[in-house]
Formats: sequence, structure tokens, C-alpha cells
Amino acid sequence: MKPAGIFGIILIVIGIVALAYGGYTSFTTKENVAKLGPIEINKHEEHPVPIGPIVGGISGGVGSALSDAAYGSYYAPFTLVVKGLEGFLAGYVASKWVRRGELFGWVLGSIAMVLGYFLTNWVFIGLVFGASSDAAKAAGLTFALGELPFDIIQVVAGGIIGIPVTRKLRAAVPVGLLPHHAPRPTPSAAP
Repeated sequence: MKPAGIFGIILIVIGIVALAYGGYTSFTTKENVAKLGPIEINKHEEHPVPIGPIVGGISGGVGSALSDAAYGSYYAPFTLVVKGLEGFLAGYVASKWVRRGELFGWVLGSIAMVLGYFLTNWVFIGLVFGASSDAAKAAGLTFALGELPFDIIQVVAGGIIGIPVTRKLRAAVPVGLLPHHAPRPTPSAAP
């Protein structure tokens, strides 16, 4: 496998882990509010940065595009945009919704991917064959419709594999490490 393909796979794995983490990282700023001689009063403000959307968009888009480019696919630029949007949307929804966020994120990301590739195939193939003619537009639409079932299979397989993996990874992370998730009840604390 070419180095770009390996790097693409690494970015995709990072995206899966970030989606499983689904949390936030943050940075803190310090502002001097008052100073009375040697005594200072400072205000520390924490600024959250959602990991899911940022890492999901970068790893989904860049990782998948690098993988396409490593195998000589001319779809790499389109993959960058479509998979980047898919990863961003999935990560955003998963980081905002505590309950079933990964499921809704997967659905929204899947819709973006299927629609994005459908439009890419329709327009791109039409352009290859000269988009001004009706025959070219029909060829693009025919190709897009032919690819549609494979795109749907891809997102369904991604959900079947990705959602359980995300839940397993999330369950393996210590409770206090995920700031936006409520602590999981222990079996003895369950009613």
C-alpha cells in the first residue's frame, strides 16, 4: 500500500476514535480583571472546542481523499468535500446529542454522503461527456442512479460496524473523561 493510503487509513481511525470520544477539548484564557499592588484578580475562561466535528471532518475528508488519491481515483477532490461534510455532520450531531447522538449523526452524515456522491456522479459524468447535451445529462444521471445502491450499502455497512464500535469505545473510556456524558449507572445502582 502507498504511504498516502496508509496515512488516509490512520486519519480515518483517528476520526472513529474522536467520534467515539464525542467530547470536547478546551483551551483556557486568562484575563486580568483588577490589580491592587501585588494582588491580582484574574478571570479564567474555558473555551470548549468540539472534537467530533473538527476531527470527523478532517479525518473523514482528508483520510478518504488520500486513500482515493493513493489508488489514482479522480474522485479524490470530491471525496474530500463529501466525506469531510459527512464526518463533520456526524461528529457535530454526536457531540451535541447525549442520547443516540451517534445514531442521528450517522443518519445525517449518511444522507450527506449519498446525496453528495449522487450529485458528484451526475454532474461530473455529465461534464466528462459534455454537459451541454441532453445525452451527457442522461449519461450522468444514469451513472449516478447506478452508483446509488452501492453508496447506500456503504453507509449502511458503516453504521452496522461503526455504531457498535463507537459504543464499545465509549464504554471503555473512564466515566469522568467524557464531560458531556452523564455517569453510567452501575449494575448495583440500577432500580
